[in-house]
Amino acid sequence: MYDLTLATKALLLNNSIKVRESILASGDEQLIAMFQKLVFMKEELLAINRMSQEELSHLDVSLDKFQKDILQLEKKVNEKAGNYTSTEKVTWQSVKSVLKKDEYAVEIIRFHTYHKSFTDSVVYAALILDNEKKKSVDYVLFPNGISMENEYFKYYRNTRTLFVEDTLSYKRYWEPLASKIATNSTVYFSADGIYSLMNPETFRVEEGGAYVIDHYSIHTVTNTKEIVKKINENHSLTKTATIVSNPTFYPEDYLERRYVRTLPGTASEAIEIAKVVDQSYKLDVLQDESAMESLIKQIDNPSILHFATHGYFKPITSSKSISSLSIIQDNSLLKSGLVLNNGGAILDHNNPDNYNTEDGLLTAYEVLNMKLDNTDLVVLSACETGLGTGEIGEGVYGLQKAFLVAGADRVIMSVFKVSDQITVEFMKTYYEQMLLLKDERKALIETKKMVRLAHPDPFYWGSFVMIGQ
Repeated sequence: MYDLTLATKALLLNNSIKVRESILASGDEQLIAMFQKLVFMKEELLAINRMSQEELSHLDVSLDKFQKDILQLEKKVNEKAGNYTSTEKVTWQSVKSVLKKDEYAVEIIRFHTYHKSFTDSVVYAALILDNEKKKSVDYVLFPNGISMENEYFKYYRNTRTLFVEDTLSYKRYWEPLASKIATNSTVYFSADGIYSLMNPETFRVEEGGAYVIDHYSIHTVTNTKEIVKKINENHSLTKTATIVSNPTFYPEDYLERRYVRTLPGTASEAIEIAKVVDQSYKLDVLQDESAMESLIKQIDNPSILHFATHGYFKPITSSKSISSLSIIQDNSLLKSGLVLNNGGAILDHNNPDNYNTEDGLLTAYEVLNMKLDNTDLVVLSACETGLGTGEIGEGVYGLQKAFLVAGADRVIMSVFKVSDQITVEFMKTYYEQMLLLKDERKALIETKKMVRLAHPDPFYWGSFVMIGQ
């Protein structure tokens, strides 16, 4: 069961990353040229989707043929890239062999029970490994999957946002695991389903007492086979940081009701972060009117890329898009993104067909083509950037995974709404700790503990999680 999970969980994400890495490292000029052409054609398709019906009528191209050409080229690229992709199989023994003392690997899996056919009953299981050679794989079952995804989850979210003490989530989501994992240990945690929308660190172990973060150091990964893989450290010696903050969500002459609230705190956030990293990183700040989609798409491999703006997640239900552009239409990567200049006006009209056709929203689909192969860290300091389309075995496929496919090693994101004011403090502290500890993940854990001293409620310190290598 563990081997099957390693082979299939986050398959789309891991295959995309593997193919991209293999192509860029291959030295095969023909393959790299094919890949660059594929990226260009996808960008061209997005440009076509921005055109009006009148402009399309004058376009001397068959959209159906153009789309088929993209699919055929993508198939050729994937086949040719296979020559450079390692076929080494990662097994549960491989994961176990790299675990050190007091380290655990946990795979959460979501599935439907089967009786002659698949039923509507949802079950969660946790598969657990440690470094003790005498043991194989531990197993914990959570039979109340439907409740975990509905009333239990609503309770968890409400306690986070309404400042009510959460006395039940630990028992519902973590206590069965705790019996298998020693306290004061490191846990490489691969979420699935509803676990992808929560931060286990915020579960209260006992009423008025400690949280999970006090007993475990949780490292979130998309798949525990990531801990077997070496991290690419062949990055540029020149450290650069790009900060995108406080976009102008509406044009000055916008007269309709404005639903997307301004984020004045993000301007302060950018200033405070700049003060911290200015001596160590070559800094570029895109804020106010400069926080535009066209400039952000030109960003080229910063060591750190920080977004301080709104994130969004909306289902795409409209069918007004050009029917031939099925590569774009109903793509789950269009359901999440970041709000930039003029993005508020697009969201207010609530027409998902415009999400990728007008400048103002950087969709996860567009993130895929960003140049981030030498980027150590992307920080999404935005409300609920962790949201995306939940698929069985895929976890949440949204913004964070798009940035990983684009090449970033690690992504920090939020899984519930955050306080603007405290986020400024949180991010300033985080970058101070990162420069001090020289470890992005340890810095995040320390930051949470430090912010918690002044602001004990998990609402203030528990939203941000890191995913990646």
